[in-house]
Amino acid sequence: MSSPYCSLTVRTDISGLTVLVGNTITNLPFNFQVGPTPPPDFFTVSGIYSQRTTECVRTTFDRLYAQQLTVNPALPDPFNNRTMRIFGQQMSYAQQQYYERLIGLFKKVYAYNSAAYTLAGKTGTQPSYYTFETSSELSRFREANAIINKLYNVDPYYPLSSLFFLPFPPFC
Repeated sequence: MSSPYCSLTVRTDISGLTVLVGNTITNLPFNFQVGPTPPPDFFTVSGIYSQRTTECVRTTFDRLYAQQLTVNPALPDPFNNRTMRIFGQQMSYAQQQYYERLIGLFKKVYAYNSAAYTLAGKTGTQPSYYTFETSSELSRFREANAIINKLYNVDPYYPLSSLFFLPFPPFC
């Protein structure tokens, strides 16, 4: 099953890649320019809230928030909302190491697939995406992907795959 991003109608205009997004309650749409593919280091155990002010992706978040304000001026920044109740849990050192290893595997596959997609675009060939060596590696990756979805797809209206250009697996 493909992610919602893959089924969006995407069109290119002079400002770059745009998608039609908006407030589904009021049906007020706007065009949002999708941000560039984030680097693999974007994904950490800290999640998307820690990335709000990261230099390479701050522009994308700022652009989305500015567009959202045209629809609802009272809307808080969904990726920097200090009034949201976030339930954190302290992890043991072993748990932290386990999650960091899983996220490391996710970043490895992400980097490989991103490079394969980029190379295929430059050479006009089909991309050759990451192949898992063992079934246990695939199982660990599925677990890592579930963790990334929990840490980064925190806003139901604007999941990560509708904010950034992510046209390769595991996003499609």
